[in-house]
Amino acid sequence: FLNGGRVEPGRRNGGAQKIAWQLSEAMIKGGISEVELARRIRTWPDLIGPFLAAPDSAPLLITTLREAMAATGRSLIALWNTIQ
Repeated sequence: FLNGGRVEPGRRNGGAQKIAWQLSEAMIKGGISEVELARRIRTWPDLIGPFLAAPDSAPLLITTLREAMAATGRSLIALWNTIQ
């Protein structure tokens, strides 16, 4: 399932799209821009947009996704349980 902390492309089964959608919804609800989210998790804004637009082709580490969800007030573990 994980390859060096990344979700393997063949094992995503729609999970990445669901995480991207939930993250996008949390950002909208919280009034958080891509730039602000990137600042909160100490990453490049250029990584957030491509993940939200095409999550299957944008490699993000699980730790980055966890930090992104936490920055919007959501838990990746709680989210993961809802998409299984």
